[in-house]
Amino acid sequence: MKESIKEYLYFTKSERIGAITLVLMFMAVIFAYINFANQPQTVDPMLVLQQEMAALKLELKRAQISPSQPSDPSSKKQQTAQRTTPYPNYKRKARYQAYQKPKNGKPYTQKTSSKPTPTHQPYTKKQDATNSMNRNPVTPKALTVGEAASSLPDFTKTAAHQNRKSTARPVRKPLKVDINKATAETFQRLYGIGPAYSARIVKFREALGGFSDIKQVSEVYGLPDSTFQAVRPNLEISPAILHKLNINTASKDELSFHPYLHWKQAKIIIAYREMHGPFGSLEDLKKIHGLEADLIQKMKPYLQFDKT
Repeated sequence: MKESIKEYLYFTKSERIGAITLVLMFMAVIFAYINFANQPQTVDPMLVLQQEMAALKLELKRAQISPSQPSDPSSKKQQTAQRTTPYPNYKRKARYQAYQKPKNGKPYTQKTSSKPTPTHQPYTKKQDATNSMNRNPVTPKALTVGEAASSLPDFTKTAAHQNRKSTARPVRKPLKVDINKATAETFQRLYGIGPAYSARIVKFREALGGFSDIKQVSEVYGLPDSTFQAVRPNLEISPAILHKLNINTASKDELSFHPYLHWKQAKIIIAYREMHGPFGSLEDLKKIHGLEADLIQKMKPYLQFDKT
C-alpha cells in the first residue's frame, strides 16, 4: 500500500521544476492583479478641460437668456421720443426756414433763375394726367396693301440681281458598293468602315471563295450589327464565280481552312467518307451526326460532289 502511494506521489526532477515554475507564475499573476486593482484612477486632463469649457458655455448662455433690469421711466420717454421724431426731410425744412431768417436786420432774398417757371399745375389725380396725354393724340397713318408694297424697294431690278446666275447643286447619287468586286479602299468609303474592317471583309471574302449573299458581310469578325445595318442599303452583290470545294477529294486541312467548317467537323466528314464512300448529293451530308442543317445550307453554294 505504501509503495503504491509512493509511486503516485513520486515526481522526477523536471516535473518538480515545472510545478514550482507554475506556482511562481500563478503567484506573480495574483500579485500584479492586486497592485493594478489598488492603483488610483487616472484622470484625463483633456476630458477635464472639455467639461470646464462646457460649463463656461452654459453659464454664458444663461447670462444672455436672463432678463435685463427694468429701466427708468425717463429712459422709456426718451426712447418714445426718438421713435416719434420726424423724418430727415422735416429736419431739412427746419434748417431751411432758419436759413431764411433775416441777418443783421436784412431779410434774405432768394435769387431768381432765368428759367421760365412751368405754367401747368401739378397733377392731383391719375385721371388728370391721362386727360393731358389725350389732348393731342397722334394716330399713325394707315397704309393699304398696295401703298405698303409700292414703298418697298424692288430688289429684282438691281444689277447685282440681274447678273446673278442660278446655280443648282448637283444631286449626289447614293454610293453603291459591290461586295464581290470592291477593294478595301472602296469599303472604306462607307460610313463606319475603317481600314481594319475593310481588310477583314476582303480577307473573309477570299477565304469563302466569294459572297453568295449580302448577309454574309455581317459575319465578319468584330463588325457590329449596327454598322452593318447602317451600310446595308449601300451594298449590292453581283453574280460571281464562287470557289467550289470538292468534298469527295478535299483533305482534312482543306476542309478545316473553310471559314464555315471546324477541324472536328472536317475530321467527321473524312471519317464518314472513308466508311461509306464518296458523297453523291447534299442529302448524304445530312446523314452525318454533328453537322447541323443550317451549316449544310450555308455550305451549299461552296460544295461540289464530283467523284473523280
